[in-house]
Amino acid sequence: MKKSGAFSQIFLHSRAYRNKMIGVLADEIDSDTACEIGTGKGALTVSLLSLVRHLYCVEIDAELIAYLKRALCAHKNNVTFIQADIRKFPLARIGRRIPLISNVPYQISSDFIRYLIDNRRWITKGFFLLQKEFAGKLTARPGKPGYGFLTCALRLYADTRLRFPVPAGAFRPRPKVDSLFLTVEFLRRPRWPVKNQKEFLSLLQTAFRTRRKQIQSIFPEVKRIPDFESRTGISPDARPATISLEKYVRLARILKKEERLR
Repeated sequence: MKKSGAFSQIFLHSRAYRNKMIGVLADEIDSDTACEIGTGKGALTVSLLSLVRHLYCVEIDAELIAYLKRALCAHKNNVTFIQADIRKFPLARIGRRIPLISNVPYQISSDFIRYLIDNRRWITKGFFLLQKEFAGKLTARPGKPGYGFLTCALRLYADTRLRFPVPAGAFRPRPKVDSLFLTVEFLRRPRWPVKNQKEFLSLLQTAFRTRRKQIQSIFPEVKRIPDFESRTGISPDARPATISLEKYVRLARILKKEERLR
């Protein structure tokens, strides 16, 4: 099958790394149904069908879907093909919480993590190949390179675990950078109670949008709050990338209280 590369896809080519991923999936998928996002040429699809009774395959490329329908004709009763850009496909249509598996295109990585957060109630666990540097951002600690909005937003809702690196040579066509296989396990409720989650995520975005500024410059009302540092654990001159998620939760609560008092 000849591919045009119209969707900038790279495909996992290494059998050794494919088998390593399947080993993790076999141990950790605890559902009879799963969803593979971006099936490509089906490097993982047949192996996934040996682990679950039914597999949803979401693929944007109509040519690849046609190819896979022919290649997997013996499994036609166990596969549902959906031609869609995953960012525009509501997982609610599947109607149950399921694990997701994907070799995520580098150019949509940030959008994809936002998509996971928005659709979290329908996801039990995610198994993803991501660009290595980007994957590191998802587990970065305060004050470390890459720590930002996506780090905090994902940590609020999930446990993320970096599993193993996958070198560029494992893919075709070969990308310029290495990848990393990770798992994201979604919690039943946020890690810390947040009354208005939309407002809280907006606060995080505001903070990290101007990450070089001090927190008292981003949120001027901080200067009016008595004992702000002792109540939140945040120095007024701290910068966004040095503040932990738990402290952001405290910040949101105290700012909301200050707003009510005005």
